[in-house]
Amino acid sequence: MARKTVRAPLPYRKQDKMIELAERSLKKHESLGAESPLAHLEGTDKVRELVERAKSLRKQALEARQLSESLNEEARIAIGIDPSQTASTPDTLYNWLHRLRGFLLSTYKGNEEKLSEWGFDVTVGTAKLRRKKE
Repeated sequence: MARKTVRAPLPYRKQDKMIELAERSLKKHESLGAESPLAHLEGTDKVRELVERAKSLRKQALEARQLSESLNEEARIAIGIDPSQTASTPDTLYNWLHRLRGFLLSTYKGNEEKLSEWGFDVTVGTAKLRRKKE
């Protein structure tokens, strides 16, 4: 005869599912009243408070995430790195820095390392000369 196996996994990595499971369990407990087997389980009396606290915090977290995403989108637009923008999009940091770099490169032609004084990461190297094929 095969051995019976039983699994009842907890959705511990899914916050909303954990809250829903706790609410369903409490509902069952409350519907049974004094007949509930949870009447003697330590901590059961505090679960309703934990559920309400978790729901409130979860709601705040979701609202904060939405605000964060909105603010980040506004920042990307101001910087000029939104997918709809390029270096030529006016009134953005990307546009200004692109023009600044070009201006400084022409100003310091032959001494491009000076751009590092303006905050740019400058890498100087040498390229191999190509020989003409004979």
